[in-house]
Amino acid sequence: MVHCFLKLSFLSVILFISSTKAQSESPTHIVKFKSFVGRASAPAILLSHHRDFLSFVRKKNVSVNPLAQDLHLNRIDLGNNFNAVEGVFSDHAFLDYLYKQSTVEYVESNQVYKTTVVGSKQRRAEEEEEEDEGLEEDEDGLIDSGTDNQTISSTLKKGKPSNWGLARIHQRQRGDFEKYVFDSIGGAGIEVYVLDTGVYADHLDFGHRVIHSINLIMHEDENDMGGHGTHVAAKIAGTEYGVAKTATIRSVKVLNKLGDGSTSTLLKGIEHVIKSAKPGHSLINLSLSGPHSRLIDDALNEIVLNYNIPVFASAGNAGTDACFFTPSSNPNVFSVGAIDMEDRVPHYSDVGECAIRDLATKDVIYFDPEKSSSPNNNLPASHAGSWYTNDKKALDKELNLYIKKSVEEMTADGLQLPIKHVKAIIAPKRVFILGPSHVCATRECLLPNYDTYETPLGNLPVDWSVIEDLHKTGLFGLADSEDEINEHSIEMHLPFIYKAFEKTQKHCLSSRPISVTDKDHGIHLNRNNASSTIVRPIYESIQALDHQGIKAIESLSFDQFENYLNETDNTICGRNPIGVLLACLEEMKGDRSARCLKYAQSSKCRTLEDSSVSYASIYIQVVPEQ
Repeated sequence: MVHCFLKLSFLSVILFISSTKAQSESPTHIVKFKSFVGRASAPAILLSHHRDFLSFVRKKNVSVNPLAQDLHLNRIDLGNNFNAVEGVFSDHAFLDYLYKQSTVEYVESNQVYKTTVVGSKQRRAEEEEEEDEGLEEDEDGLIDSGTDNQTISSTLKKGKPSNWGLARIHQRQRGDFEKYVFDSIGGAGIEVYVLDTGVYADHLDFGHRVIHSINLIMHEDENDMGGHGTHVAAKIAGTEYGVAKTATIRSVKVLNKLGDGSTSTLLKGIEHVIKSAKPGHSLINLSLSGPHSRLIDDALNEIVLNYNIPVFASAGNAGTDACFFTPSSNPNVFSVGAIDMEDRVPHYSDVGECAIRDLATKDVIYFDPEKSSSPNNNLPASHAGSWYTNDKKALDKELNLYIKKSVEEMTADGLQLPIKHVKAIIAPKRVFILGPSHVCATRECLLPNYDTYETPLGNLPVDWSVIEDLHKTGLFGLADSEDEINEHSIEMHLPFIYKAFEKTQKHCLSSRPISVTDKDHGIHLNRNNASSTIVRPIYESIQALDHQGIKAIESLSFDQFENYLNETDNTICGRNPIGVLLACLEEMKGDRSARCLKYAQSSKCRTLEDSSVSYASIYIQVVPEQ
C-alpha cells in the first residue's frame, strides 16, 4: 500500500521522496569514549546506554539485554588515549542521547574516503609520457643534481631515470632530467605501510618486498583489484619506478576495488599499524582523501605523537585547498602536492597552507604557491529548466507575481510585518542560508566548495572570507562538489534572494550557504491514523500536526522543537537546519520573536493513497541587546 506522506518544508518548493532501507551491517557511527573509560568495558557501557535509552526515552519494556551483535558493535583500540566503538545506530535520537552521556567524548558518522586519483586524460595534459627505458649508466650529472662528486658514497648510483620525477626530487634546482643519482640501498630496513586498495605482491618490480599485512575489506581478498595501491607502492619502493628501492611495503587494504573506504576501515588500518609497526623503522602512506574527521585526526595525532610513526598523505587532486580535507589538513601529517616539469602546480593539485612547501632540499616533490583565497569556480544552477524555469524573463515575471501576491494577501488579511512600527525591510548585505542536504549524510554542517552561485537571473557571490573563518574552527566539513551540484535545497532559494535584493544592495550582497544533513524525510500517516479509526479528513490531521510543529518553532526553543519531533515522529524536511538555527538563536542575547506568515498544503489528502506536501513561511526577528 502506498501511504500518505506528510512533509513540512520551509522557504522553498521541494519535491520529496521517502524510501525504506534494510538494516545494514556496516557501521553507521563511531562513538569515542573519554579517557577514563576502560578500553575493554567500552562496548558494555555502550550497550548499557542503549538499554537505558530504550527504557527511559522510547518507553519500551526491555526484558532481554541487547547483545553486541544486535548493534554490530566492534571496538577500535589505539591505546589509552583513543578508545572507540563502532556500531549500527539507525535511531538519530539515540545519537543525541549519547552526546549527553558523561562517558562519551563525541560521536561521528562513518564517512567515505576515496583514492586521490587523477584521470588519465587530465594527467596527459599536464605531463609528458613516461619513458620506459630503464636505468642506464651515465657519467655526467652529479653536480647538476646538487650532489658533490667528492662526497658520493659507494651506494650512490648514476643512471637514466624511468621518468622525470625521479630525477627532479634529487635536484635542489631543476636540472637535466636525463641525469639521475640514487641510493641503491635507499629504504633498507624501512617498512612503509600503504593504506590503500591493496598491493599486487607478485609484480616483478617489487622483488618479493611486499607483505600482505591485513585486509579490512569485506567480500574482497587481500589482492589489489583496483590497481591504485600497486601504483602507489611502485612509486614508493619499486625497483625501476620507486624512490626507496629497497624498502619493504606492508599492504593494509582499507579501500575496495572502486577506491572507496570508510572512517571505520581507516581507523582499523591505523590500529593495525600501531600494533605491528616498529617505531623508527616504519611510516604510513595515505594516498586518499575525504571529509573532515575528528576521529581520523585524533588517530593520526596518536600514531605520530605517541608512537613516533610519521604519516605522509596526498594533498589531493581536487584542485582546491588541501585544508578542506582529511588527512591532508592534519598539521601532524606530511601533506604532499604535485608539480609539473616546469615546477608549476598542475591545475588538479590541491594547494594551501596545509600542503608541504619548500622541501626541495629534502628530496620531496613539493610546491610553494601563494595561498588561494577561494576555489574560484561557479556552482551551476543545475535544477534550472527542470525544477523551475531557466528562462530569465519568465522567472523574473513569476517572482514578481509571487511577491506582489504575497503583499496583497497579507494586506487583505490585515497582517503586518512582525517588526513593530516598521513598514519595510531593508535588504541586508549578508545572507546566511541553512539548507537540508538530501544527497550526503554527515553529522557536521557542510560549507560550500564554490565561490559563486549561478541563477538564471544573475550570480550570487559567496563570502569566502567568512567561509574560511568558519572552516578554521574545525567544526565544519566541506561539501563534495558533485553533491552540491546534485543538491536542490539551497539552489531553490537563490533566485528569490537575488530578486528580493536587486533594487537595494544586490551588488554588495554576499551569501554564505551551509548544508545540514537531513535524512528519512517521510512520515507514514497510518502511524497516527489507522484507516479503521479515521474520524476526520486526513488533510485536517496533517494540518493539526503541522501547526504543532509551527508552534514549536515559534517558541524558539530547541528543546520544544526536539520534543515535538520525538513525540510525533514527524521528520520535517529541514528539521536539522531548523534545529541549528534555534540552537544559535538561544546563544544570542536580546529580544527574539517568531511568526508564521503563511501555511499551505499542495493538495488535500482524503485517502491513504493520496500524497501532499506542506509549506510554511516563518519570520524570526532578533533585537540585540544595546
